[in-house]
This record gives sequence, C-alpha cells and structure tokens, in this order.
Amino acid sequence: MVKYIKHGCLLLLFGIFFLPLYVYAAAETTPALLVMEGNKIVTAAGVRMRAAITLDAKVLDKLALGTVVKATKRTREKVRTGSVTGYWYYVTHQGKKGNIQGWVFGSLLGDFRTGKEEATHWALVQQRRVKKRSDFADYAQLYQYISTILPSIKNIDIQANLALEQLLSLQKAAEKISYDKEKIKPYSLFLAKHKKDLFYDEISGRYLIPNERYLALSERYAQSAAGDKLTWFAANAPTGGECEGELECVFMRMTMQEGMYLHRYTDGNYAKEALTAVSKILTYMINALRSAPKEYDYLRFKELKKEQQTLLRVIKQGKTVTTLRQKVIEQLQVLPTVMKP
Repeated sequence: MVKYIKHGCLLLLFGIFFLPLYVYAAAETTPALLVMEGNKIVTAAGVRMRAAITLDAKVLDKLALGTVVKATKRTREKVRTGSVTGYWYYVTHQGKKGNIQGWVFGSLLGDFRTGKEEATHWALVQQRRVKKRSDFADYAQLYQYISTILPSIKNIDIQANLALEQLLSLQKAAEKISYDKEKIKPYSLFLAKHKKDLFYDEISGRYLIPNERYLALSERYAQSAAGDKLTWFAANAPTGGECEGELECVFMRMTMQEGMYLHRYTDGNYAKEALTAVSKILTYMINALRSAPKEYDYLRFKELKKEQQTLLRVIKQGKTVTTLRQKVIEQLQVLPTVMKP
C-alpha cells in the first residue's frame, strides 16, 4: 500500500512540475494562424501537401505544376523550413477522390488573382523555362501544364508564346531520355504517348520534333506579335541528319531556314542573326568552290542559281541598309561566278 502511495506521489509531482513545460513547448511549436481566403497556384513540380506544418508530416497528396488551390489559413509569422523561411498555407485541392485539405509551404505557391489568370500562367511558364538543373520530370510536367491551360487562353500573343513553349518543353523532355532509359517507365510511357510528335535522329542520337510542327506554328500565328519569334525558332529547329560537306545540301538547308525567315521578316528582330548565318555559309561555299571546283561537279547549278536569285531578291528588299546586309548581297552576287559546271 505504501508502495502505491509513493508511486502516486511521484506521478503527481511529475504532473505539477513537468506538464506545464510540455504544454508550453507544444504551444511554442504550433505557430499562430491567420484566417484568409484566396487562390494560389503551385509553382513547382510534385509539390507535397502535408498533414501538418512540418516537413516530417504525412504527405497527403502531390500537386502538379500549375495546380490552382484555395487557401483558407496561413501561419501568422514566417516559419523557417529547411534553409528557407516562409509562410505555410492551409489549402484545398480537388483531387481524384474529391477535396483534399492540407498544408503547403508558401515558397512553392504564387498568387492567382481573378482577372490576371492568363498573365500568371505565362509568367509561371517563363519562370520554369529558365530554371537551372531541370530534369525529365520538370520538362514533362511543364509540357503537361501548358497542354492543360492552352485551350483556355484567349490572348493571341500569350497563346502563341505558350504554344512555342509547349513544343520546346516536349523537346527538352525527350532530350533527357537516353538510349538506356527508353524501355523504362516513365520514359517508355512518355515516348509511347508522343510517338507521333517525335522522331529519332540517328546522327545526333536523340529524339526531335519534326521541323514541320514549328513551321505550322509560325504560320498559324504569323499575324501575332509573336510571329517573328516563332518563325525564327522554326528556322533554327533541329532537322536531323547532316549535309557532310555537300554544298548543295548546305545551300538548300540555308534557304529553308535562314532564307525562310528573311523571306517573311526581311527586317525582323532576328534579321542580323539570320544574315550572319547566311554570310558564314556563303563564305564557306565560295572558298570551297574556288579552291577545288572539280570536286563539286555533281552540283545542280541551275537549281542552285535559281535559289540564289530568289534569296538575293529577298535580301535586297530589306529597308534597313547595313554593312552586313550589303556584304551578303555581294556574296550572293559572287556565288554564280564561282559555280562553273
């Protein structure tokens, strides 16, 4: 009996002296909260929604890039989480099994205001595009995010830019798939899903988007403010294969790329870059024909001369007269004189 009384006294003493400390510590680790209401957008790929305000808490769901959630509470003060300090938000997400509620760290969320939706989407895509050390999952989620929002975009310029970023993110995701990963999930599923959008180039050893996709995009949005940019990307899109020094191939490829751009935008924003590329190719061709003309007896000179005259006419139409443009005109005029069948 005395033994039980002794144990009871010890428990009572523990409760008197240590329980208040435990309650105080618990209060200290539970941040004060503010009630709020507003929409947030997930700004990273695979963001974890947790059951409590800690990185050790149970993961309730993973949120894809661009997911819009409703925030109803946040911590009153910023909380240090790992090496970053920020608010935690209590959000609601419409998941596959209904509404899911949990906590998300604020550095992975952005404001999503009514009336600013399209601008917010475009800003987020730009932010993710320049992210360093992106991997396959980053680009695959960026592609999926753009594909989801693109049909709802009304602003034609934002729509055009997003359509380009959609192709570029698909290309980047495909480039992250090495030969030894092709038959492993999720890479195999991605390639199967996009088998009509990609082709494998044996020369470069990578998957590429057909150049026609970029060209179709530039034609679709030719009248938009982004038309110039889209056409330049179409001109520079990888085409696969190599010319291996064959002058006819080199010249024809140039007319279909830089020449195509200059035909549409003779004085465009990328005219200088296009003219620089054309000048380098013409310098190479003229030097090669002058140094070893007999090696190029296979050339179809009539076809080359026709393309040369078309390109010369296009470049002469430019309203902006520069030393570079004049140099290219002179090179195109010299080219027929060294093309002797």
